[in-house]
Amino acid sequence: MISFFSKNTTRIFYILLVFLIDVKYVYADSGPTIDNPLNTNDVKSFLEKFASMLIPWAGVIFIIMLLYGGIQYLTSGGNEENSSKAKNTLTWAIVGIIIVTLAFVFVKYIKGKLLS
Repeated sequence: MISFFSKNTTRIFYILLVFLIDVKYVYADSGPTIDNPLNTNDVKSFLEKFASMLIPWAGVIFIIMLLYGGIQYLTSGGNEENSSKAKNTLTWAIVGIIIVTLAFVFVKYIKGKLLS
């Protein structure tokens, strides 16, 4: 059971990635048009929207890592090495989301101080 998750984890990740990507069709007669998905014209608003898009993705990655670590722990079968790997995965997932949250709060605080 453990070998199933270690061999197919990359495949599952790529399959999920394909479903999450928004693919637009290109037609030869439509001409060269490029849509601006962020609807920004300056660097400041671009960075703000880019940062606001990264926060939800950090949450998605956090959930995926929690699920992966939980599955690792459940399938460890009492093996100390696999159990410690799973605990490491869970610990670093939690540390990662704490760092992302603190960075977001820090940036909002600095931005509030600079604008006031």
